[in-house]
Amino acid sequence: MVTSEQVLAAFKRRLQSNKKLASLLRSADGYGKANNFAKTCGKELAQVINSVASEFAGLDAKAVYAILEPSLKENYSEILKFCKQAQKAVYRDAGLGLGALEPAYSEAIARNAYRVAEGIAEATEPLTLEGLANLVAHAGMTVVDTSIDTNAEAAANMGLGTHIVRTYDGVGLHNGKDPCKWCMDRAGDWTDYKSAYDAGCFERHPGCGCRIDYHVGKTRTWSNRAGTWR
Repeated sequence: MVTSEQVLAAFKRRLQSNKKLASLLRSADGYGKANNFAKTCGKELAQVINSVASEFAGLDAKAVYAILEPSLKENYSEILKFCKQAQKAVYRDAGLGLGALEPAYSEAIARNAYRVAEGIAEATEPLTLEGLANLVAHAGMTVVDTSIDTNAEAAANMGLGTHIVRTYDGVGLHNGKDPCKWCMDRAGDWTDYKSAYDAGCFERHPGCGCRIDYHVGKTRTWSNRAGTWR
């Protein structure tokens, strides 16, 4: 039986050798590339899981998670590196010398990580590499969402203006053609944190690829035409 240590070691090797991840991390000038970073991490872990997929046959979700938990937490930590760089850039663009807050391995993040194990254990047919990558990517994008939520709330509590934008990814939820009403109801452009939070901006369903981005300013005056804080 494959061990959690073996999976983690293989995942770390793939992370270290991935030049795209290194390039994205160097260019983390905001949250714009965060989903791409999370998806790339997800593909790397999916490759490892796929190589030992036969080891999970007959195991329940709890047993699968016991093997994958260290790697899923490593996935969280890797994406957190990007989010910290992105958040520093957000403050730097606003002329603020503030540090980024790190979202804890919260209940929401842990729940979506556990869904990876559930997806593997409960699949009626062997999952494709793409299916595995989507499962891990969803867990990773939850880290991005929580980082934005945590830091945007902190900025708002300090009296800073927050401009939050959620963009629908244009992907149908079921048949690939019909718009996803759940996502469209949560897409929008808000100039304060509470309105974005109340609208469900930071929520995400499995398979969702919506992009969330935000900026802060020293006042609550936002010029849409100029695209800058005043």
